[in-house]
Amino acid sequence: MKLYIKKCKTCSNIIPLELKVRNRAILRHNYGNNVNVQCPTCSSTHDYSVYDFFAKSDSNSTVGGGVVGGLVGLLGGPIGVGIGLLIGGAIGNENDSTDQKKVKYFNSSY
Repeated sequence: MKLYIKKCKTCSNIIPLELKVRNRAILRHNYGNNVNVQCPTCSSTHDYSVYDFFAKSDSNSTVGGGVVGGLVGLLGGPIGVGIGLLIGGAIGNENDSTDQKKVKYFNSSY
């Protein structure tokens, strides 16, 4: 999960953030009701409410897990590749699902 500001008050671009919090209550507790953020595009600095923050998934593990599983499966031949693809894809899909739950939890928090 990655956090963003909805739009810069100067250039209207989405601002990516490096903060790691589970919900807006923790964000507010750690940084206050307003957070001063500098836009990497236009370099302007503004205060943003915790409600200007939103989360998006940054996980795409299903494909990566399948590829890694398939490569490991090469050791077992064609059947190993198939099994590796399935297991790696399933593990990656679970990681994506967990990330989506975190995004939904943050975006629905107050």
